[in-house]
Amino acid sequence: MRIGITGGKGFIGSTFKQYMSEKGHEIVNYECNLSDSVEVERMFLSLGAPTVLVHLAGRFAGSTEVIYRDNLLSTHNLLSALTKYPNVHLVFGSTGAVYGNSGDRPISEATLCNPNTVNGLVKLFCEQAITYHEGCSDLESTILRFPSVYGLKNSKGIIYNWVQGALTNKNIVIHGDGSQQRSFINVLDICDALFEVINKRIIGTYNVSPVEIFDLNMLSKLFEEIFSVDASYEKTNNTLESMVLDSSSLKAVSKWNPKRELKEFLESYLDSPL
Repeated sequence: MRIGITGGKGFIGSTFKQYMSEKGHEIVNYECNLSDSVEVERMFLSLGAPTVLVHLAGRFAGSTEVIYRDNLLSTHNLLSALTKYPNVHLVFGSTGAVYGNSGDRPISEATLCNPNTVNGLVKLFCEQAITYHEGCSDLESTILRFPSVYGLKNSKGIIYNWVQGALTNKNIVIHGDGSQQRSFINVLDICDALFEVINKRIIGTYNVSPVEIFDLNMLSKLFEEIFSVDASYEKTNNTLESMVLDSSSLKAVSKWNPKRELKEFLESYLDSPL
């Protein structure tokens, strides 16, 4: 099996490459300017087609134009080239933000997608592009929707920002009133899911999320317990108020089950802080 990856230098991608290396599997980096269709064609001519391509490349900050270019256009170019090769399995890293606000109970893949952020909207367009190309070729795909991701090497998001605040000035900032519901997943649990999906060639769309749910006030209490921090509140412009996902569909077709707890991850900083 020839396993390829886009976004291999990013947080999830680099962690997955190390994870697979430790299991004795080599991953081929499919790197180029994915928004340039000519470069993408040349890349596949040079490297050949993978059996499985884990597509994690993307940009989630900057102007709307740049976000569309480095996500939707790049995914379209990748698909246009990839579908010329037989029997490829594409695994796409998406987000629970495609649903919009989930409410306070975990939602399944049957929930109507109604994104209310640029990130969620663009990821949904990418998913639709994958479905379209899948219907026009023998490409098979797996779409994995992640909640908020944390772990070593990460440098953004609530968990990272709050750990930095806890270790530097003993203060964390809650944006909004703290009632926002969130699921948080360790990047290594994502790696476990990717490994299962690749080995069993699991096809379809699946949420990848732990059962544990926090609102931000609950999360701040956990930080106070571990790091003895003070919490302050600021206004927020984030329209995604809640993102809690039900992963029972993935569990039903695989042996995947998240193993890592957020509390244990946070406590690890007490012994070896950044």
